[in-house]
Amino acid sequence: MTYKNYSDTDFIKDEFFVKWVSDPDEETDLFWKRWIANHPEKRREIEVAKKFIQNLQYADEYSLPEKMFSQIHENIIRFDKSQQNQRLSNKRRGKWWLAAAAITLLFVSVGIFRYNRNHKAETAIAVTYITKETINGVKHTISLPDGTKVKLNSGSSLRYSENFSAGKREVFLEGEAFFEVTEDRQNPFIVRSKDIVTQVLGTSFNVRTYKNERLSKVAVITGKVKVSSANVKPVLLTPKQMAVYDQNARKLITREFDFTEEVGWKEGILNFMNEPLEQVFRELEVWYGVKIQLEDQISLTDVYKGEFKNETLDNVLSAIGYTSGFQYHIEGKNVFVYQSKK
Repeated sequence: MTYKNYSDTDFIKDEFFVKWVSDPDEETDLFWKRWIANHPEKRREIEVAKKFIQNLQYADEYSLPEKMFSQIHENIIRFDKSQQNQRLSNKRRGKWWLAAAAITLLFVSVGIFRYNRNHKAETAIAVTYITKETINGVKHTISLPDGTKVKLNSGSSLRYSENFSAGKREVFLEGEAFFEVTEDRQNPFIVRSKDIVTQVLGTSFNVRTYKNERLSKVAVITGKVKVSSANVKPVLLTPKQMAVYDQNARKLITREFDFTEEVGWKEGILNFMNEPLEQVFRELEVWYGVKIQLEDQISLTDVYKGEFKNETLDNVLSAIGYTSGFQYHIEGKNVFVYQSKK
């Protein structure tokens, strides 16, 4: 059987595919990205198989009977449908707090069985995953099972195992978060986020990887952090250093950073360092949870520099508008920006 004829279950049992999902290297990453690009009709099967492997912490040494694969596979499909229905229901209800405090629990009724050399079952593990999300305009602090503290920025989500089974401390981030990791030298703490993987023992650092941004960033406050990405050499960061990954250039560079600029958000500081107005408005939408509508005459290439701490949206727009030459008015969650009259 060739890959183009594979079902999602076939992908789950393929060692080369499992290696790419669990521990990718240059060879596997290049192969599967090219293969998926050439076979877009298999994206659904690929995504279901990836979710299966990630959610169940699948490892090569686990040997599962065919019947058990089918049972777990049905649970994953059922979970996918329930998530879709829940998201649709949340939209219809329009309750912002449902999105801000959304917790997705994945209960796997069938455990993962490890077999010894005589193929006798020794133990069973039930895996439960939690996903916490914040909508635009909302920030949230989370305590993980090992005592690690995570502050989620607006428009972000964090997925993690309820009990960090078998000492594996691994989380999946979309958006931005500040981590204060509990030290455990036997079990590194791993953050997987879009293009980069961040690994630490015990430290504090910030990760920013929003989907609509070209750059992914990791800024270290205390301790040491290892940052890696496919096809680039990993870097080791110490305090006051940050790694920046450019997804277009596929380069990972290191440099020093300004604390307020990169981490000030968790103290309520909104900082702009000569940023184009397009980025400024996008940041304001996430920060305050509003929708900004711009008149055509507004130049989005003009840049703005300024800093605000715990200021209202009205005060921020007033200051930016004064220097950038625009006016505005606010109607609920909508902001209308138009050119100042001369």
